[in-house]
Amino acid sequence: MEGLHSKIKSWIKANEESMISDTMKILKINSESYDRVEVTRALKEVMEIAQGLGFETEVRANGEVGVVFFGEGEETLGILAHVDVVPFGDLDSWTYSPYGERLDDKIYGRGIVDDKGMVIASLYALAAVKSLNMPIYKRAELIVGTREEIVWDDIALYKSEGHKLPDYGFTPDGEFPIINREKGNCELLINFDEEPFAGEFHILDINSGEAVNSIPDKAQATFKGSMDMLKSKVAEYNESHEDHKLTVMEKDDGVVRVTATGKAAHSSLPEQGDNALVTLCGFLLELTMNNAAVSSFARFVNDSFLNNFHGDLLGLPNHREEIDGEEMGKTTVVPTMAYIDKGIHLCLSARTVYGTTRDEVTDAFRILGKKYGFSFKITDYLEPLYVPRSHKFIKILEEAYEMSTDKKADFILAGGTTYAKAMPNSVAFGPLFTGDEDRSHQKDEFICIDKFIKAAEVYALTVAKTLLSRDSLVL
Repeated sequence: MEGLHSKIKSWIKANEESMISDTMKILKINSESYDRVEVTRALKEVMEIAQGLGFETEVRANGEVGVVFFGEGEETLGILAHVDVVPFGDLDSWTYSPYGERLDDKIYGRGIVDDKGMVIASLYALAAVKSLNMPIYKRAELIVGTREEIVWDDIALYKSEGHKLPDYGFTPDGEFPIINREKGNCELLINFDEEPFAGEFHILDINSGEAVNSIPDKAQATFKGSMDMLKSKVAEYNESHEDHKLTVMEKDDGVVRVTATGKAAHSSLPEQGDNALVTLCGFLLELTMNNAAVSSFARFVNDSFLNNFHGDLLGLPNHREEIDGEEMGKTTVVPTMAYIDKGIHLCLSARTVYGTTRDEVTDAFRILGKKYGFSFKITDYLEPLYVPRSHKFIKILEEAYEMSTDKKADFILAGGTTYAKAMPNSVAFGPLFTGDEDRSHQKDEFICIDKFIKAAEVYALTVAKTLLSRDSLVL
């Protein structure tokens, strides 16, 4: 197997520049999840790159999922990836181009880590194994989706078409060594109906966040009212909240905008961010509004999420934090997007621990709705994931990682949700290595080129050890 490893490393090194060039091609496409034209263009580009490497491809699920095939056998290894991305936000906030920029030892761009770069790394991993021209005893499929960052309608349609699902697999959309546990993903939309009230300020708009799964670094409220009074309120707030400063700007016709700033982060890692929406709601409680719904909205956010993101103030039940010696963590819940459209609408991103049920979430928010005067619906729900480390395929991942890095393959609990939840016996596997900075869903997303190449090597060795094995890896 050492000779096999050497051949794989040599092939990847020889094709490094082509791999980077192909990655740049899809980084140039701004494939934000809701822009179906550009997402489709990105998927088409990936399929063309795969065909150029000599693979068979097929587009399924009404054009929303692409599949690259390799090998044959009764068992199938699935690699699940995606070409859609979260919005890159304010272009001026990026130091480097979100459309792909190579500088020194790094590649920058929206999706280089999550997940466009890893689509190409996985594709080249398959090509490295294909180049060996050795007997293959299993089939590999690179399954490329287009809605991973939003509701997974692509995967739902793919499954409804009756395609045989992989027996086991991984998604290159997390970190190394092996993420065999993921919290559940629950997204909620909360609605506060308009309720007239004799207040001093007339609310025109609230604007926060660009994706349900990203903590907002900016939140704004637009009013009509006394500029002098609002300036005074902002000054008082800033004086008593040194860590959270607001800015105020007067626009035309007596319209005033207040902006709270924070730090963006993935909603599964709330401790890494600073939620601008929570800051804004703290300020809104200082004002008397002509719409009582604003006060209810601000009070709910402030009561539930000020200096708290574990959901314990929401009435969600506690569950075991350890199973079979594996840490399962705690539930987290954060507010992300907010806007006005015939009422105030608030999006929450919850990461639930193993054992949590949809009914428990529903019951908790039904009680909260009565207290704060809102209605709600669950817009997306995925159960927590757990694949025991004793699974035969997990052993392959361990061996590939350890052989490529000379480091022990530990197991990780993740708060984030990946496509691993979409297929049986699947885990998240890379691309970030221990100690790497994770700028997914943030400005200046990047990966170091040597880590990019190393990830492709780990994936190629995993594919080789799986497909070249005569033994069944099904439990």
